[in-house]
Amino acid sequence: MRLFALMILAAGLILAAAGTAAADHLTKVPGTWEMVSGERDGKPLPKEDVEHVMLICKAEGNAIRIVVKKHDKVVTEATAKLAKAGDKHDQYDITYSKGSDAKGESLKGKTVHGIIAVEGDTLKACWHGEEGFPKEFTGAKGSGCALRTYKRVK
Repeated sequence: MRLFALMILAAGLILAAAGTAAADHLTKVPGTWEMVSGERDGKPLPKEDVEHVMLICKAEGNAIRIVVKKHDKVVTEATAKLAKAGDKHDQYDITYSKGSDAKGESLKGKTVHGIIAVEGDTLKACWHGEEGFPKEFTGAKGSGCALRTYKRVK
C-alpha cells in the first residue's frame, strides 16, 4: 500500500513539474516589449524598421496573443502556441490573424515555427516558415530565419 502511495505521489510530482515548465512561458513572455534590433538573411534591419516597434504579449489560456505596433498602429496580430518547452528556449507555432510580409502578401492564416527566450528584461524571437524549428537564435545569411531582440517596457 505504501509503495502504491509513493508511486502516486511521484507521478503527481512529475506531472506538476512538467506542467510548471510548460506554463512558465505564460509568466515570462506576457508584457510590453520594445524592439531594439533585428536581422534577416545576414543583414541588420534598417533603423526605421526597428524604431517605434512595440510587441504586446498577453496570455490567453495556454497561448500567447501577440500584437505588433509601429507608431501605435497595429501592423501584425498572431497567436503563439507552445509546441515544446525547453531549457534554453521554447518552441512555438505562431499563427497570424493580421499583417503582411515584406513582399506585401497577407500573413492571415499562415503559421510559422519559432523559438523564444526571455532572460531578465530581454526577449529574443527567431522564426522561419519552413518545417521544423530554428535550432539557434540567428538571422544569418542562408538560415532562412528572422531574428528580433526586444527590451521589456517598464
